[in-house]
Amino acid sequence: MVWWYIYVEQTVIYLFVALSAFFVVICAAIIAPLHRMYVAWIAYLLGFLVAVYFLSQTSAIDEFMSAIFAGLLGVFSVAKLLGSPVLPNKSFQPTCWITARG
Repeated sequence: MVWWYIYVEQTVIYLFVALSAFFVVICAAIIAPLHRMYVAWIAYLLGFLVAVYFLSQTSAIDEFMSAIFAGLLGVFSVAKLLGSPVLPNKSFQPTCWITARG
């Protein structure tokens, strides 16, 4: 085995843990068009609780930190890029056209 294999392996693990946390938050926010920020924060907090559970079962502090920071980056990305919710189209609401004749 080459000397750099362990470093590359750990880097790949951290990268994919971070990508997973980031995309969980992003995908949850995309699915909820009216409450994107609430859903992003809920997804982040649930992911945080799962990460704390896994940290309590293992000693993977580096993976924990990678997931926490990437999930938080996902929340901030939702706030920056997708922050304004998509409002429903109100063009199909009935309108009353009453004209007054004098």
